[in-house]
Amino acid sequence: MIIKNHLEIEKSVFKKFLGEDTEISLYVHEGDNEKFKEAIKDVDGILTSYLEFPKEIINSNPNLKGISIEATGYNFVDADAAQEQGTAVAVIVHRKLQIIQ
Repeated sequence: MIIKNHLEIEKSVFKKFLGEDTEISLYVHEGDNEKFKEAIKDVDGILTSYLEFPKEIINSNPNLKGISIEATGYNFVDADAAQEQGTAVAVIVHRKLQIIQ
């Protein structure tokens, strides 16, 4: 679960880089990766906290531009798969943005 004020920071970062007209919606992942892949198939970016992003999930949306993680690292994301696809990965740590790729 993302703390509300951090969610607002992440939303503002996505809107800054993807445009103010960027649509942001909320999806609560309950463990079903097929439903998750369906939910993200057309999104430009994902804001998350400690949710795993293996290659299978990343590749389910070839147009995915970015994954922003509320965490202390990006070990939950297959960084190689993201890089191969051209999907940026960013980590939000204590109100600071650290660009990983």
